[in-house]
Amino acid sequence: MPPSQEANAERNEARRSDTAAALDEILAASRHGYAPLVLVAGDPSPIASDALRDLGKRRSTPVVNLSEALAAALVEGKPRERVRAVPEAVEAIAAGAARGWALLDHIELLFEPSLKRDAVAVLEQVSRRVPLVVAWPGEWDGRELRYARVHHPEHMPPRRPGGITVVRIGPDHRIAAGAEAAT
Repeated sequence: MPPSQEANAERNEARRSDTAAALDEILAASRHGYAPLVLVAGDPSPIASDALRDLGKRRSTPVVNLSEALAAALVEGKPRERVRAVPEAVEAIAAGAARGWALLDHIELLFEPSLKRDAVAVLEQVSRRVPLVVAWPGEWDGRELRYARVHHPEHMPPRRPGGITVVRIGPDHRIAAGAEAAT
């Protein structure tokens, strides 16, 4: 690797480490809430997954692919049973992975229309028992969460995240200025 690329790689690694440390501080402050739930929104969204992986390394905590684990938990049930089982299955998955906080990535299955669930409400419910840090696969504009376009079957109308901490990570892998909203 040429020296300039090596220097860029080292700077990016340092930024990502700084971001993981900053997220750790946010978790410490958020831990005292009724339902500790932190959504990490990336700009673009894959950066949220990177931030969770970095945080997982820092805390020696696994990052769970929720869609994969949830699909495995629900595969045996009938459609009606699956709908009822979603919150309990998510809680069991999160509790099994938690080391203080459960780190959840790839939550897209929660938006599956056949499950008839409000993904954010499920995460809020689970966070009452298991503190959660979740890579948000949609958008966060500083006021509202969004997921999928209007005519997409998984579309979630814009939502103001009352009681949820949302952290936006920019393309430079740093927490965006004013991105934290503990509302």
